[in-house]
Amino acid sequence: MVLTESDLPCSCEGGLNSLTWAKHIFFNIFFIELSSTGILLYRKIRVQANKSPPLLINN
Repeated sequence: MVLTESDLPCSCEGGLNSLTWAKHIFFNIFFIELSSTGILLYRKIRVQANKSPPLLINN
């Protein structure tokens, strides 16, 4: 669709309407990479937390 249509519909509101399609694609790639990095960091922190020794509670 991106390569065949000259005027593509966009459901974006606000400032994204003024972006060219090339800038829009880079915008999307940036946020996909940002979210992927966040997911990977979250998983890494979660795995490290599971490897820590259990908290001992004395009753």
